[in-house]
Amino acid sequence: MDRKAFWNVLFLLVLVALVFTGWQMATVEAGTTQTAGISSGDTGEKADPRNLNLILLNNQGYKKKRKGPVEFTHKKHVYQYRLFCWDCHHDYKDGQNVWVPWGETKRCNQCHDPKNKEHNKIMLQKAFHYQCKGCHKDLAKKKMKTGAYRKCGGCHLKMEKK
Repeated sequence: MDRKAFWNVLFLLVLVALVFTGWQMATVEAGTTQTAGISSGDTGEKADPRNLNLILLNNQGYKKKRKGPVEFTHKKHVYQYRLFCWDCHHDYKDGQNVWVPWGETKRCNQCHDPKNKEHNKIMLQKAFHYQCKGCHKDLAKKKMKTGAYRKCGGCHLKMEKK
């Protein structure tokens, strides 16, 4: 391949990458107008099911009392931390993540049900801890800024007394 052809192909690849990245950001932005639902239970006063900026990860459905909910800033993780949809969202078939952003986005507790123990299914709390804490630990290993993840109170809000 001569130099001119190489640069033309490289230019086209960069252009396609830029268009794809812009499409992804537009998809996330458009998604904020759709009903997203709260990932794991009832909505709180601060969280709105149509608001993808703030998602309340609640511990509803467990037999025992759990720590308070976690406020997850979806847009901040997408835009500021440059996470792709597939970094968190998943639907595994035959060991492959087949989830796509233009398909259905289920609530976490639809598959990770805290009430039903199924073989080879991770329970909801463990799924959140694995996904969220695992990502924050990876950032810490790379010496990057990461939110609190070592102590429960760093993420979990205090539960309101009734």
